[in-house]
Amino acid sequence: MSASSGGQIGSGVRVAYALSSPHSWLEIPQITDVKVPGITRSRIDSTIHGVTSLKTYIPGLGDVNDAELTLETDLGDTTHQAIEALNISQTTVWVRFQIPVIADLSTTQYYAIQMQARVSSHVIETPIDGLKTTKVMFQFNANYFTQKAMASAF
Repeated sequence: MSASSGGQIGSGVRVAYALSSPHSWLEIPQITDVKVPGITRSRIDSTIHGVTSLKTYIPGLGDVNDAELTLETDLGDTTHQAIEALNISQTTVWVRFQIPVIADLSTTQYYAIQMQARVSSHVIETPIDGLKTTKVMFQFNANYFTQKAMASAF
């Protein structure tokens, strides 16, 4: 499936959002690039002075990085319009990223990442000699972030 016909990029990563739970996923079409979210933990010094002169650390609170999408701009597409409206309204939504377990576009098994987020950026880029694209950023919001090793499709 090509990027412009259903939200899959070359590696088969798919992205969708839902407005409520239980989820009715709305797949985002025309994705050309995606940065999936992950957790990075702060570093806390846990050194106890003793025989060694080396410091020790433990992981602290997790920071969920922003998810970023690049879309082929289609100002007439209702999903693209809805994402722009979410940026304006600042409505919290569920976002799901599906990464194929195997590199086969016909796969039905995915590694899934889900989180609650708000659209924090929706910027249309219009280069003179290039493809119009839209950069969308989903920013973690609320206390819901999960990773599932073997999830089924939307």
